[in-house]
Amino acid sequence: MLESIKTPDRLYSKVLSRDQVEQMILKENHPRNNLILKIFYFTGVRVDELCKLKKSSLQKASDDAYYLLVEGKGRKVRSINLPSHLSLEILNYFETLPTQYLFTSESDLSSGLDKPLNPSQVFRVVRAAAKKAKLSVVPSPHWLRHTCATHSIEAGAPIHVVQKTLGHESISTTGKYLDIRPKESAGDYLKKIE
Repeated sequence: MLESIKTPDRLYSKVLSRDQVEQMILKENHPRNNLILKIFYFTGVRVDELCKLKKSSLQKASDDAYYLLVEGKGRKVRSINLPSHLSLEILNYFETLPTQYLFTSESDLSSGLDKPLNPSQVFRVVRAAAKKAKLSVVPSPHWLRHTCATHSIEAGAPIHVVQKTLGHESISTTGKYLDIRPKESAGDYLKKIE
């Protein structure tokens, strides 16, 4: 019998810098595609979750607070609190939207079809945005999920909040993001030997 070789987890190589994400968003002029990038970065949703979003997915929590109802793995629904700037952008985007799905293809829109955007199209949107931003890597939408988790944890978000946002069943799955770019180690707490 052959022994399986454990390959190292290369999660750290699939995390974009804040500057790379900003450049992708700033260089993307198409309103739909720009909003797709922002939703990925600020919510960490998966591609299939993004494609299933409908107008009814946006829920009002209070006067100026909104959240997204996201159908995740195993058809489990979770709520993701939205930053106010993103809520406003989604609401403004709704005004021009004649369909129930948040994201549809332009050909479906012109044909009057109300179908969700295909995940393969979302991959093309992310790759095209990276190309416009002149990134040296070719990210997938999942990279923006990794980036959301990593940047959130680095900014001080509690791990349980990131876990709930990403829809991880286990905190150990979310814990992988703690080690991507460590800021401290045990040696930091030891006195220098003279």
